[in-house]
Amino acid sequence: MLYTNNPDMIAFTFGRVILRLAQDGTPIGADTVTQALIRIASGASVDRVSPEMAKSALMVSIGVEECPLIGVQKGPLWRCGEQA
Repeated sequence: MLYTNNPDMIAFTFGRVILRLAQDGTPIGADTVTQALIRIASGASVDRVSPEMAKSALMVSIGVEECPLIGVQKGPLWRCGEQA
């Protein structure tokens, strides 16, 4: 189950990933957060963040409807009138 229509779940996912990076002393930036999400989306479960949650966060953050990198094909994320 993807969570692309649930902004609270997306925010929770980013928060948990960023918190873990900070606790590990990893510099926090767009690249490190994206790489952490990709690792989790590939199968690692970290701090209550499942692969499905990570896939959803990645899809929303890059605003795509298909993302072969994480093996997801999904309909358009952005509805008419919304900004990506």
